[in-house]
Amino acid sequence: MFQTFSKIEIKRFVSSQNFRVKCKNLVFCTRKVEIYNLIYPVLLRGYKFLNKIENLI
Repeated sequence: MFQTFSKIEIKRFVSSQNFRVKCKNLVFCTRKVEIYNLIYPVLLRGYKFLNKIENLI
């Protein structure tokens, strides 16, 4: 379950980069990517934390 979650996040990251290239309004795109880059490490940290708990159990 957690492995599929991380794959989905990676796909979103790739699609957000593609979106940035295709987008006409650069300010909006950079903001969207910046917000995503702030959220992504938090999700990744949570994923690693859940993995540690799973290993302990």
